[in-house]
Amino acid sequence: LGSAAALDGSFAVLGAPSNTLAAGQPGGPMGEGTVYVFARAGSTWAQRQRLVASNAGGGAGFGVAVDLDGDTLVAGAPLSDEGAGSGTAYVFTTDGVAWSEATTLRPDGPGDDREFASGVATSRARALFGAPLDTGDGGTYAGAAVVFDLNDGDVLTYCAGKTSSAGCVPFVGTTGVPSATATAPFRITAHDVVPSEAGVLLYAGKKGQLAFHGALLCVKAPFVRTPAKAAVSTGGGCSGWRLRRNFNAVVQAGADPALTAGGVVHAQWRQRDPADPAGFGDGLSDAVRFVILP
Repeated sequence: LGSAAALDGSFAVLGAPSNTLAAGQPGGPMGEGTVYVFARAGSTWAQRQRLVASNAGGGAGFGVAVDLDGDTLVAGAPLSDEGAGSGTAYVFTTDGVAWSEATTLRPDGPGDDREFASGVATSRARALFGAPLDTGDGGTYAGAAVVFDLNDGDVLTYCAGKTSSAGCVPFVGTTGVPSATATAPFRITAHDVVPSEAGVLLYAGKKGQLAFHGALLCVKAPFVRTPAKAAVSTGGGCSGWRLRRNFNAVVQAGADPALTAGGVVHAQWRQRDPADPAGFGDGLSDAVRFVILP
């Protein structure tokens, strides 16, 4: 345990690539391997979860390399395929409480005995993998590095909005594609908001899940507040009002160096609500996660 380690925020990840899950399971240079997730509360660390690969097999060495970036955990099993050595990477994601396997990755190209995912590094929805025994086209162990995009830019909503004084639960919708260069807009709209009241779009690089004013603050501090926008009447829906922001304009303004192609963004609307039933004077929508495309 601990031959590979990664740390981000309140999570620590440790690989145990020689671990054997069950007696009598096929062996190899390593066990099938496990990965352990620990979480910090104050000054105390405690084991949160034990992860196994869905199909690594005996001798895979799952956990020989690990890395952690926000809500994405990547672990390498360079001797997967029963020790044959082609290698597989496993991507896990979290909802803030539990981690679950999202996908597996393998290289698509020439080369044998590559031991893909012997090394792992992740950042901003990309992952870099070392393949030290890749032979490429030349037949010798030249080695290789392989980069994957972990998200294709698809927009995902999550979290939950707060019931407003209008009796509505604001929710986020989007139109367009988030992009660092496209001229077309990518609009993030909060529907069913409080009539006539202004709101701000909050955004950050990571997901949050903090109890806040009778709801959930779904973006993690430090976050950025965009300038206030006035709610606009649409004549339909629960309240018939909305808040809208073209986020591509925010990206392309260049004021925030973190907003570049490949960057992960989490965004949520917050609005004034003087008659807030919870008594805090504000409202919150659910949240949206997306990746900025080139």
